[in-house]
Amino acid sequence: MKEGVRTVEVKLEPLSEENFTGYGEILHGKSSTPAFTGKNMQSWRIQFSITGKAELMLNRFYFQPFEFSKMERHFHVTQTFIPLGKMPMIMIVSAPTQTDDRSSIPKPEDIRAFYLDGTKGIMLWKGAWHALHRFPVHPPYVDIGLITEAETQKELELELAKGQKPMRTQTIDYEELLNINFRVADPLKLIGPFPGPEADH
Repeated sequence: MKEGVRTVEVKLEPLSEENFTGYGEILHGKSSTPAFTGKNMQSWRIQFSITGKAELMLNRFYFQPFEFSKMERHFHVTQTFIPLGKMPMIMIVSAPTQTDDRSSIPKPEDIRAFYLDGTKGIMLWKGAWHALHRFPVHPPYVDIGLITEAETQKELELELAKGQKPMRTQTIDYEELLNINFRVADPLKLIGPFPGPEADH
């Protein structure tokens, strides 16, 4: 971190329908009327939207301090994240800003941190922002099923491999733009003690 960077705390919140509406949709048991009912089954539609070809991936994010400065948004897919194995994690998000204006970015105070207990997934609206890292709350990692757009993913891989600038994704670094870094705080004590030998860390 460069000198003079100010750290902004983002308070960790529980995930609920009420506080997540502006960012996406929660994937969990529904109490609303099913879209389809068959023998011994019910189905609900999720507002998934994609421009290109869908791609299903498995992502593994390793434990690291709950600090970040980079956020990104995707213009062509309602990206979907499903934690596996009841592994809890922290998801950093901000509401969509003007998609036709790349200078339209979230205010630091509009960035939110949500605690996912590992029993629910989330889908982000097109243009919603998220931190580049998904934070497992305990070592060593969290596994996530990711539903994304193949074209978006290919661009991101080319950016990492060859430095090609993606067009379907926008990434910003608040440390470069505003001399700000973010740290997740847990005033509600949503994160329990680490299980096993890591509990002493």
